[in-house]
Amino acid sequence: MMTKKTTSLNPGLGQESPEGVLRNKTPSRAYELAKKYFFKSLSTIDIGSGAGTNTAWLNENGYESVGIESDNELRLKAQEQYPNLKFILDGLPHLKSVVNTKYTNVFACDSLISLPQDQLLTGIINLTRITLMGGKIICCFRHTSAGQERRRIYTHHPDQIALLFERQGGKVHLLERDSAWYYLVIEKVI
Repeated sequence: MMTKKTTSLNPGLGQESPEGVLRNKTPSRAYELAKKYFFKSLSTIDIGSGAGTNTAWLNENGYESVGIESDNELRLKAQEQYPNLKFILDGLPHLKSVVNTKYTNVFACDSLISLPQDQLLTGIINLTRITLMGGKIICCFRHTSAGQERRRIYTHHPDQIALLFERQGGKVHLLERDSAWYYLVIEKVI
């Protein structure tokens, strides 16, 4: 559960109120999980990088990260705002431009909600495909509708996502919920 202490780690991020969810995409809990589970100085990918905020945070905190974004306008905005970082035009469910087993750390915050049910398995197969053996995948997604009325979103149950990752060779290390978000940490073991 997020507290005032955890949200103070990243001021303005991860507020539990609906207004905070509207203003900010990534909760500070996701960053705490990256610090706990990700391997520093190793290949990291930010799936659904949007305007680049998470990709920049990952790089600033020692995770050599590239961003993947399916919306070219957002990708260009990210590239303009963070010219020293790499942003690739691609996205879930297929991740066609991403090489197999290339990344040790996979950060997928709010990206699975863009997949309809019939594409969820393909998305999870490809998140697992790009992850090195022993690598970690952090997924977080909202369970509230706050801030989502302007986007096409799909609701998935975290137990379903965990099971799909396990069937693809993942081991779930963490599945938790706070007032607005679900968090999963998966390790690729097979």
